[in-house]
Amino acid sequence: MELKNKKIYVVSALLMLAAAVFIASIARAVPVNPDSLNVSDSDRRTQFGSDTPKTLGAQAGNVTELTINTTTISQRWQGYYGNISGSITLDNANNWTMYSWAGDITPQGEILAADALISNWTGIICANLSTLYKGENCTGNYNGSCLNITELQAKFGGDINGGESVNSTFSSTANIQLDTGLISGCPATNLYSNDAAQTKNWTEVLLYENNTETVVFASIINASTIGFDNTSWDFQMIVGDNGESVGTTTYYFYVELA
Repeated sequence: MELKNKKIYVVSALLMLAAAVFIASIARAVPVNPDSLNVSDSDRRTQFGSDTPKTLGAQAGNVTELTINTTTISQRWQGYYGNISGSITLDNANNWTMYSWAGDITPQGEILAADALISNWTGIICANLSTLYKGENCTGNYNGSCLNITELQAKFGGDINGGESVNSTFSSTANIQLDTGLISGCPATNLYSNDAAQTKNWTEVLLYENNTETVVFASIINASTIGFDNTSWDFQMIVGDNGESVGTTTYYFYVELA
């Protein structure tokens, strides 16, 4: 199987994120690079269509209405899911440890995946899914929004009105609390639980960094919650990728624990 095929399947790629939590105050920790990020499993569905051919008899003079249902693999989205483990530590500036609390944590916060390095966390805002305001020197327009839906969709291929377009996928809205403050009314979606759609858990919010066109997918952690495969996970998320291109899309992962 080609590397490209391993990386774009929507419900694959298990990530085990080990994150050290540094407690300095009651405030939320800023997003940090995870201590480690390991792929434990990655697969994709390969069997599509019925095992047996479907046939119809044709008779001259007839005009027949048909209803045909089929399923095909995503060409726009990659899926990640997994658990978060780590420890709480009391360190000085040189990483010397005075005391640590080992073992599992009950994580709260977000997993963030950006298609470029984040240089300014205070510049993270809701994605702009309108056709207004180009993504060049746009500070001051539309509350500072930069990237518009035309430019955003072009990153991942396909049409803005397509079945698995960004608009069709992030079709609801949600709030997200980052260290920089509450970001309200952002494009959002909810991933599946036990192979079915739902709106309670697995919320993912679409953001980006103003004036850099860096797209940020932010998944709200739901510790030990039933995920898409009827198994308990801490997080699930999808990220964009143009499956029609030869290369892959590199994502930079960040963890923010409350």
